[in-house]
Amino acid sequence: MHRGPGRCQRALGIACYDRSATANEARFSLHYVVATALTHGSVRLAAYEPAQLDDVRTRELMTRIDVRVDPAIDAAFPGRRAARVEITTHDGVKLVHLQPDR
Repeated sequence: MHRGPGRCQRALGIACYDRSATANEARFSLHYVVATALTHGSVRLAAYEPAQLDDVRTRELMTRIDVRVDPAIDAAFPGRRAARVEITTHDGVKLVHLQPDR
């Protein structure tokens, strides 16, 4: 589902497909890219081939990803393209990583 340009914050306006249906939408989906990296270890050109686009593990993980805007990170866009990733494991451990640039 595309959120539409009026509903995406500046930094998410580029990658605002949360349930990508095509290879092109997947290229602009934080949900897809993060889920693919976690399930396959990386995101390469093969990630946009039909077999991997329909990967059940990736699609299931996409439903558990919540994308939110960090106002400080958003304010620095487009000069800086940072992201913060927070993962909570099944046993409740929270892992956080700030990637200050692409």
